[in-house]
Amino acid sequence: MVLVCVALLGWLGMAGWRAFLSHAGGAFVHAPEDARWLLPDAAQALIHEAFSGLEHDRVVDYRVLAVSAGQLGSDKIVNDSFYRQGQAGPLAWVIGQLRLSAAGVDGVGDLDASYLSRLLRQVRALPADYRMHLLARGWRYDDAGERDVEGTYTHVANAYVWWLAQQVPDVIEPVVSIHPYRADARAALAKWAERGVSTVAWQPLRQNIDLTDARTEKFYQALAAHHMTLQLPVGSLTTSYARERRQVQPQALQAALQAGVSVVVAIRGNGDNDVVEAVMRLLRGPHAEQVQVLLAGALSRSTLDSILLPLLQHPRLYSHFLFASDYPRSAVNMTIDLRALARAGFIRAADVEPLRAIYQLNPLLFVFVTMRHLRLPQTQVRLATSVFTAGVKQ
Repeated sequence: MVLVCVALLGWLGMAGWRAFLSHAGGAFVHAPEDARWLLPDAAQALIHEAFSGLEHDRVVDYRVLAVSAGQLGSDKIVNDSFYRQGQAGPLAWVIGQLRLSAAGVDGVGDLDASYLSRLLRQVRALPADYRMHLLARGWRYDDAGERDVEGTYTHVANAYVWWLAQQVPDVIEPVVSIHPYRADARAALAKWAERGVSTVAWQPLRQNIDLTDARTEKFYQALAAHHMTLQLPVGSLTTSYARERRQVQPQALQAALQAGVSVVVAIRGNGDNDVVEAVMRLLRGPHAEQVQVLLAGALSRSTLDSILLPLLQHPRLYSHFLFASDYPRSAVNMTIDLRALARAGFIRAADVEPLRAIYQLNPLLFVFVTMRHLRLPQTQVRLATSVFTAGVKQ
């Protein structure tokens, strides 16, 4: 009887966990290709309106995260990627499982193929050209410049992201991650620049990068010499690498801007109006033409008042904004609360159910269509078309 009870509790626990994953992460019954046949007329109308005026343009998504367990590649590259989010703690493991579920990955046995296949199918099902900047996930280094292998919980190799871009060059723009503390940092940067890579992405807290370190400032000079862009988050960040709440201050980017580097920032955190104001000061300062703002994460239910509203209140700065889906984070069902968006006046209440129907088939399309229908509350002011098609200003 004890064994039966234990087995029953285990089964109930597993069933409950799967139900939670399906609800919070995303359970997709239908394929992205089914949108034309399955979506209701109201959803089809939203999609048509979202792509109106883009018939001769290419949509550019400036932040899509690559995920790999080192399973795909070729004998000409070293794909030493790995996915071991569980070592970062139970909360990080749950978040990782939610994101994999949202990306249509069931287990890690064929993670690389499942993730990439689902992502590309979503792109191919879109009614317009769509190019995504696919981000590698760099190693963590210690203060002495030594690679912290044990402290790096998830890694996606630069070579893997670059190789993927060679397979589908019409869809993927590779974004590499090079730690400035590496002894060969500038040599590695030159190598990728020669291969046509134009952007480097950092996660300062996760990778242990001090934006004001002397080694970092030398790296800025190399970035400027190669006319490469730097992408990174600013604001309040909570990660398994720095469990206490810490900040990446926008003011710390002054050294990069003075070196001539173009910087693309994603504003993170809850209730950090000071961070938004600091970014706005950069956009009004002497190096404004070098600064762009990603809309990654702006639709999150926790940032509507602190990030989305302050950004939309500055239509004159829309030319500095860039569309970024932040996939697969944005594909997690619990991330974007459509009813909260409607209550706050960012979208029409009548659009909630049609948008939800789009999400069930194609989360990537869902984020784009939602962004295209955003408006400044109590007005008809919407994001400019250039936000979804413009390149980084050099």
